[in-house]
Amino acid sequence: MVLVPEISQPPRGPRSALEGIRRARGLSREGLAAVAGVSPRTIYNIEVEGRDPRRATKRALCLALERTVAEVFPGDPGDEPGRRSEQVQNGG
Repeated sequence: MVLVPEISQPPRGPRSALEGIRRARGLSREGLAAVAGVSPRTIYNIEVEGRDPRRATKRALCLALERTVAEVFPGDPGDEPGRRSEQVQNGG
């Protein structure tokens, strides 16, 4: 019988800032979803699938994590300080 050493996988880093912040807070996807009022699938879609959530979802997640949109969703130009939405700019 030949013994094969177990190959351990190195710990995988977070795929997104949201995942990193969530893990640092000790929250599961289900836990964050419950606090933010969204589904665990929404959290999965953002973290794993790389989907861009609606602005209201971003705000709910940021409030739940007590972080800014820039911290949780870095590089998101739609939520820069001082930027107005198209709806407001178009008067509607």
